[in-house]
Amino acid sequence: MARNNALNFNRLAKYNFKYVSIEEIILLEYITVYYQKGILDSVVPNRIELETGLKRNKINKAAEELTEKGFLSVLVDKSRSHFTLYIDQIILNLDKLFVRQNK
Repeated sequence: MARNNALNFNRLAKYNFKYVSIEEIILLEYITVYYQKGILDSVVPNRIELETGLKRNKINKAAEELTEKGFLSVLVDKSRSHFTLYIDQIILNLDKLFVRQNK
């Protein structure tokens, strides 16, 4: 059964869509939730598909893009994928990830 890991749509509007795609954002938010809970080891592509609605090719493409940006790495061991999230790299790139709101 899918867990309730709802994406905050208000926060979605703050992302810089010229730098990251919607699929990258969904995957990043999803993996970040599991990282914060300390259960990132339990994340597998099948679960991501089930809980986010993203198809496997979109997940793979988003993971590849996030890897190129230095936010994530994916190690495939036999038939299992292991995700590593680089929080320090994300923090260093917050100004690229989010747009500044003019108020």
